[in-house]
Amino acid sequence: KESAVTELTEELLPDGLDIIELPGHSDAQFGLRTCDDVVFLADCLVGQETLDKYRISHIFDVGRYLETLEMVKGLSAALFIPSHGAACTDIVPLAQANIDNTLEIMEDILDFCAEQALIFDDIMAALFEKYSLRFDLGQYVLNGTTVKAMLTYLHENGRMEIVTERN
Repeated sequence: KESAVTELTEELLPDGLDIIELPGHSDAQFGLRTCDDVVFLADCLVGQETLDKYRISHIFDVGRYLETLEMVKGLSAALFIPSHGAACTDIVPLAQANIDNTLEIMEDILDFCAEQALIFDDIMAALFEKYSLRFDLGQYVLNGTTVKAMLTYLHENGRMEIVTERN
């Protein structure tokens, strides 16, 4: 059944809520700041426990994701609430952990590909093996989106050549 969708804007929010744009994890992601100075960060970063367990989190646009995390490090608030992590008063260490994790994964991809040219599935297999991740279709699809975004970022920044053969 069709339903009407209205873009969420500051004018539509109740008094005391402000939108914080948080692109990268997804295209139009946003968080909210409340009048009592609590910042809800949505999925722009994940908690350390989630990073440790899954290692590869969903990223749609790596460049914007890293920019968002740098911006988040500069925020001040009484309390930060990430979607996949514990509430905290200092977001800088967690934001930096997410940045470091993302950069490390991309360095691992470059290391794998420096040894020999790899197809996408070989890169995925190498990452799953290195990080001791259990393969299942859901993780393959979710992590595959992130790895493709990372490959695009590395290519667009001149750090990797991507070659297409046989169409």
